[in-house]
Amino acid sequence: MLTNSCASRTSGISYGQFVAAYKALAVANAQGFVIDAALDVTWSLYDITAESDVALSQARLLAAIECWFKDHGLPALYIWAIEEGATFGLHSHITMHLPAAHEGGFRNFLSSCLPERVIDPLPDGALSRGTPFMLQVNGGETTYHQWRRFQYTLKSIDPRVGLTGAEARSGEPTLAETCGIKPSFGGFMHIDRCSVAPALFSAGVRSPTGTIDSDNPPAFDDRFLHCYLSSRSR
Repeated sequence: MLTNSCASRTSGISYGQFVAAYKALAVANAQGFVIDAALDVTWSLYDITAESDVALSQARLLAAIECWFKDHGLPALYIWAIEEGATFGLHSHITMHLPAAHEGGFRNFLSSCLPERVIDPLPDGALSRGTPFMLQVNGGETTYHQWRRFQYTLKSIDPRVGLTGAEARSGEPTLAETCGIKPSFGGFMHIDRCSVAPALFSAGVRSPTGTIDSDNPPAFDDRFLHCYLSSRSR
């Protein structure tokens, strides 16, 4: 599990975090997997509000999710981001590969896992103030929902950064503008605010798939998945 601690305070998702998340999805698509199941967890509805507690709880959740995927013969492929909202505070956006046939089982797992294994003890009345988690499974057949979710999850990207990682010069498009992302401030925090599954991180480091530079802007289409499908049809 990648660390979820950060020595200095940050105000947005960094260029490096953005590139790692984009490459993770591109590499997954090139292997035939679509990352489009959306899980959102509002930690304050479990009475978890401190940064360190949120970081620990999310790490426990991701570890439990990895075990569930392993037990069901599925690869643990996901990206995540943490944001701070004005109303409910810190919350997690996790996007993963989850076949539709496993939706019911995974939803039941979350309903028991969060209060029993991630949050212990669960505060009295924590579940009565709202819906702590929301899960949407999109089927994984095309990358449309994957890339829309990616744009939403990465919306706290530094609004000044350009395609090369340096601050965009006057008149140059920013990374957010190029990607059709309307930047949204996700709060100051000392914990990591965005990362990917260990399997996707290591694969992304080794692979040129999804490289971003001035000649290769991010592409939110099926091109990486088509490479996989084309190779299978030969």
